[in-house]
Amino acid sequence: MKSVIDEGLKIKDIRYQVMNYIRENLPVYKMWSDNNLEDLIKFYMGLGQFLVSEKDGKINGILAFQFINTLEERNTMVNDRKSDGAFIDMFIAATQAIREKLIEEAVMLSGVRKWIAFERCKYSQRVSKLPWKLAERIACYGRR
Repeated sequence: MKSVIDEGLKIKDIRYQVMNYIRENLPVYKMWSDNNLEDLIKFYMGLGQFLVSEKDGKINGILAFQFINTLEERNTMVNDRKSDGAFIDMFIAATQAIREKLIEEAVMLSGVRKWIAFERCKYSQRVSKLPWKLAERIACYGRR
């Protein structure tokens, strides 16, 4: 897996591929202009919190997140590295193995938080906030 943090994968080289992948997999971004979506990607890249998984030139996963103290901060440009929580803005993975690898890389970069929040696309963008270990278990192993 490569990430935009790696020297080998430059976002400018795959910009449209990344944006198309996001739009295909996250309906909330379908109507966003290229400029707005690119600005959001650059925000997460600037934080070092935008991960892209790719194999053989094809994107197969993306994870973008920010650190927040309250759920109200999720739609802002806040990023508090000392916060107790993380908000997952984008999480797409073609397979369970890719999902696990993206989570593993995110934890290596940023450590574990007390809780994670995310919007549930299938449920009218309802926000869920879960303890970190439960969220990690669900993401890696499904609901058991």
